[in-house]
Amino acid sequence: RNPLADPAVLGVAGGAALGAVLGHLWGLEVSLAGAVGLSTVAFAGALVAAIVVYLIATSGGGLPVQTLLLAGVITGLFFSAVITLVVSLVDFAQLGGILHWLMGSLGIVGYRAVGVIAVGTTVGTAMIYAQARALNVLALGEESALQLGVEAERVKRIVFVASSLLTGVIVAQTGPIGFVGLIVPH
Repeated sequence: RNPLADPAVLGVAGGAALGAVLGHLWGLEVSLAGAVGLSTVAFAGALVAAIVVYLIATSGGGLPVQTLLLAGVITGLFFSAVITLVVSLVDFAQLGGILHWLMGSLGIVGYRAVGVIAVGTTVGTAMIYAQARALNVLALGEESALQLGVEAERVKRIVFVASSLLTGVIVAQTGPIGFVGLIVPH
């Protein structure tokens, strides 16, 4: 219910980026198994970020949009600081590839990456699509959704996991291109 809510603003893209940077340091992008591994660690980073944002935002009992956005911005800045720390400590030989990836690009995406992205987005989209009715009801507000039998917290958790999967898979293969998540839906 907020047009500013996107993976970069909610901190999820930052978590995915940190996971992917660590995956690059471990050499996971070389083969198909590496591309899957890179997406897995990026998904793990995105999921950690989503959990942190969710825990911070729900500390008052509900999930107010303003608190969610502020928690996301803070979490994203924290993960950016950790990425900066990792980049400053990394070996100079690995630095070029990581910095190039951090700029974000669709130019280096190969067939392996497209396959991994296809599988990850299919699973994530299916998870969100399965919640379509509940999400439509949630658009009326949480109280109305609860009265209509929608378990709002369960739906939010499923959507958080699915969104983390989608963000992790895409960020792992293309880098953190922040404006895409904000502009494309509009």
